[in-house]
Parts: sequence; structure tokens; C-alpha cells
Amino acid sequence: MGFRAIADKAAQLPALLREIEGHGATGELKLPEIVRPSERATAYLLPARMKPSSLRAAFDLVSSLHFIGDQNSAAHAALARLISLINADRWTIYLISDTNGPDAINLEAIAIRKAIDEVVPTEKDDWRRLLMGADDVPPGSESKAAKLAAAGLGTLKKKEHDQHIVAVPLICGERILGVLEGIRAQHSFRKSEVAILDALSLPIASALANAVRISEAERLSQTDDLTKLHNARYLRQFLLNEIRRARRYGSSVSALFLDLDNFKSVNDAHGHLVGSHVLMEMAAVILSSIRDTDAVARYGGDEFVIVLPDTGVELACTVAERIREKIARHSFTGGRNLKLSLTASFGVAAFPAHASSPQQLIACADTAMYEAKAANKNCIRFSAAVGLLTEIPQEINPTTDIVETSDEKAFS
Repeated sequence: MGFRAIADKAAQLPALLREIEGHGATGELKLPEIVRPSERATAYLLPARMKPSSLRAAFDLVSSLHFIGDQNSAAHAALARLISLINADRWTIYLISDTNGPDAINLEAIAIRKAIDEVVPTEKDDWRRLLMGADDVPPGSESKAAKLAAAGLGTLKKKEHDQHIVAVPLICGERILGVLEGIRAQHSFRKSEVAILDALSLPIASALANAVRISEAERLSQTDDLTKLHNARYLRQFLLNEIRRARRYGSSVSALFLDLDNFKSVNDAHGHLVGSHVLMEMAAVILSSIRDTDAVARYGGDEFVIVLPDTGVELACTVAERIREKIARHSFTGGRNLKLSLTASFGVAAFPAHASSPQQLIACADTAMYEAKAANKNCIRFSAAVGLLTEIPQEINPTTDIVETSDEKAFS
């Protein structure tokens, strides 16, 4: 909107001017060409005459939208400041959820703000609705003006059911993302108020679109391109959060470090495309063997790490053995109807039994995995930091042999 600096009071102007002069600005202050209002953008300029308090509120609204990573937060931040700028009984931001022609536009309310934003539960299910953050505008209750604005008819002012309504389309580029709807009972919205809404609709729409891009960028930065599992970056943050929680509540966190046995032979015999497809199949096998609260990451190459929150060593052994057996039984196709058999070697470590930090936990599980590799592969080894187990967990297959050393017990 062209803001470079803003003063709340006239007394602040000399300081602002000195700051501008200190940056080498002389003569008439002009906007750069890239932000100079074009013929298309003139509709989004703020009205020429605005009270300083309104100008400050508009600036605060726009600045509050920067770097918000999800659409709901961006919409709520916009309405929280809009209601102090323009009075209304209710402000709502709708997103277009599905479009099958001008007569089949579905609007979904993602943010609602009332003049008195307090709802007192009166029914049994109201508490659940409030705790879940559900909207109190049922689907299909949006105004006709909002639907028409979403259909591309521009900003509209209408009176419906003895209520005055303004509906402003939220446009980003050539696409209508949604609608900003205001409702009040006392009097209609003035032209100056509509002009402000038109001006603010552009940054609000941009914030909603940017929130999607930011969220997607964050997701991609934490996702392995091939397997669509989490990557090492996500793993570090997830493990840090879980260990903090385990310290607070005195619980355990276990990590399984697994590496495929002789995976290089698959690439050598069938090519890297088959090897890549096998890794994708492996991801599906692992995901089908764990809980929703667990996390799986491709650590690198054919190495995977599984984090099991609220899980001690005994239960971690059970999970590791289940995955090991499932991998050994699975017939991998490689995307070419092949029947490949693979095995994996596992290392198991737990916090706080074997490690006191996320880095140490992964290192302990990694070291145990290399010991499993040295023990003819296709087996499980525990971290040697603490000889925690005194007997085989009952859940594990009793036919599994136990290998004991002075430092550890392992399954092979």
C-alpha cells in the first residue's frame, strides 16, 4: 500500500524526516516504479481523507499479515484488526472450497469475528464446538451478496433479512480466493468504508495466498522427495520436542535405526529406478507397522529412523521385530513385477536409558545398527550404553535366539 513510515502524532514527524534524510533521500519522495500505482491498482488505494487512527489501524492490519504460515491464522489476524477499523456486528472471511460453475460456488467460513466476540455455551455440544474451534456460521448460511461477490460481480452492498451487508471479493492475481463479508443491523456501509475494504482486500487476499505457499514450502522442506516420508530436518525437531515432553512427564522415547541389507545389489542388478521404487515400497511397509503418533524419516540412502514417543525399550523391541519380519516376508516389485526379497538390520536406543539428548539418541541407535550389520545382518541390536534388558520381551517371537555380550543383549 506504499507505506514507508508512519507517525502517530505530528510531534513524531521531525524525527521521521531526519531518518529519511539520513538515508540519502532528497527532494520529492517518490515511490519506486515497481510499487507505483498502475491503472489496475488504483481501485485498491486507501481513501485520500482518513483519520490518523484509521490510517494506523489499516497499517497495523496489513503489517500483522506478514509471514503468517496458515490461512486460518491470517484470516483471524485480519478480522481482529478490521473490527476496530470498521464497525460491524459480524465479519466473516469465506474461502471458495469448490466451484462447479457460477451457480455451484461453495463458501467455507475460516474466520469469524463479532462485535462482542464471546459465546456462552448453552447446549451440551457447544463446549465441544468451542474447543474444536468450529465456526458458528453453518454451511450454506452465507449471504446472497457473498455468493455473488464470489461469482465475480465485484464488491456488493445489499440489504437481506433486515440486515445491511457488504461483500468484498478477495482477489489474488486473476483468481477469486474468497469473500470478506460484513453484516450490521443499524445502518448501511458508507462509501468511504467500502473504499477502505476494497483497499484492504488486496493485502488480505495476498496473505491468504502466501500462507498456502509458506505452508507448502515448510512441508516440502521437511519431506523426502522420493518416499514422501519426513526427512532428517523434520526428525531433529520432532525428536527434540518429544524428548522435552519426556523430560517433563518422566516418560521414554525410543528410536529405531534401520538399514537395508545388501541394497546396493538391487541397484547393481536392476538399476537405480528399481532401487528407488523399492525404497518407496519400503516406506509403505514401515508406515503400515507403526502408530499414527510415531514418526518415520528417511535418514539418507537406504537408512530409515523411526521415533516412538512414550515407548520404552521392551515395546521398541516388539515394534522393531514386527517391522523386521514384515520386511523379510514382503515381496518387493521394484515397479516391474519383480519378486525381490530384502532384509534389514536394526539398532534400538531409548531416552533416558541410553541417551540424554536427541543427537546422542540417534548416535546410539546408529551404533547399535552397525553392530547388527556385523552380526550377519537381519537382526536387532540394542545400544550398549546400558544393559537394560534382563529377559526377552514376551511379545517377541520365542523362536528368536538371544545373543548376549558383557554390554548388550540382542536378537538375531
